[in-house]
Amino acid sequence: NDIHQRTFHEVYRMGVPLFMPDSRGLYRVQRASNWGYSSYSGRLRGVTAGDALDFWWDSFSAGPDVVIPLQQFADWEQFPEVQRFSSLPDLVRQLLEADLESLHRKMLETQAEAEFETLSTLALEVAAAFR
Repeated sequence: NDIHQRTFHEVYRMGVPLFMPDSRGLYRVQRASNWGYSSYSGRLRGVTAGDALDFWWDSFSAGPDVVIPLQQFADWEQFPEVQRFSSLPDLVRQLLEADLESLHRKMLETQAEAEFETLSTLALEVAAAFR
């Protein structure tokens, strides 16, 4: 849900290596729990059920063909250095083999670059507003 999404950002910002289930694993977790982003039953204005832009689904009955393609828009799919595992044995293997210090550094570098880009763009926009 929304709290979990904020927690993801906080943990990523701290540079804590993150290990996420792969798309099928996330789909199975979503089927067993109420994830806020998939259960509000909301809809964009002017979009009807079944339209290409209909991003809302019944989180307890939608099949993987509906849910999995939309996962590509999630932050855990977009942020670099997020590790994906396909099973519990795969997770254990990755945890044992991962260079956690390197992942930590790369995550902090990603955040520093994003912060610099954002603040630079903001500074340019503010300066332009006062010209």
